[in-house]
Amino acid sequence: CTAQAGVRMGSSIVLLLLLVALCAPVIVTAQDPVEVSIDTFTESQGPVVIITTGSDSPQSEASFTNGDPQDILGGERDLFLTAAADLPANMVFSVGVAEGYFSYAVPFISAPNLGEVQVTWDGQDGSTAINPSGLGGVDFGGPDSAIVFSYMCDESVSITIEIYSGSLDDYCVFEASLASSLDFVPQSASLSSLTGVGAGCDFSNVGAVNIVFPLISNADFGVDYFRVDVSAPSE
Repeated sequence: CTAQAGVRMGSSIVLLLLLVALCAPVIVTAQDPVEVSIDTFTESQGPVVIITTGSDSPQSEASFTNGDPQDILGGERDLFLTAAADLPANMVFSVGVAEGYFSYAVPFISAPNLGEVQVTWDGQDGSTAINPSGLGGVDFGGPDSAIVFSYMCDESVSITIEIYSGSLDDYCVFEASLASSLDFVPQSASLSSLTGVGAGCDFSNVGAVNIVFPLISNADFGVDYFRVDVSAPSE
């Protein structure tokens, strides 16, 4: 009789534990998005400087720096500074990376076109020419992923971001105006908001990232990071 009672008690305990397990709430912990760093700007570069000569032709200077691919996408950052033609002489333009920031500075000039800064991540090629396959196919995930950066500037400026997947004729582009701010302001752009040019691009097979800043008179501009928050990595 005692043995039978023990068996029944043991069975009851097992059943109770099963009921507790089945009825217990399931806790799901949300995971942070995967990040693909484009640039942390921990690797210094330059500065690249142009002092205008009053030439009727544009003036250009370039710089290339290598670094840890965890800090610089593809292991190399290309800076390309161009001052437009027919600017007054002795105007100083500069761009570089120092103390964890990318920045450029433009003097006060009254002219419709001053030039541009181009920053490119397309692998280790030591060239200002964009290699649309240079990154070898980095996965930025799906259209819900977002390009994220933080900037400050004493003048309103504009930015153009281009993503390539193997062809210079086919890419995706994002263009925006950035309001002036003396404090760093976080910005994000969903990949779904990018416009396709030609056949567009494949966000799961990124070969190059190129960012262009048209130069604005009297602007001092800085960025402390560029990255992609990958909310839905492609399979």
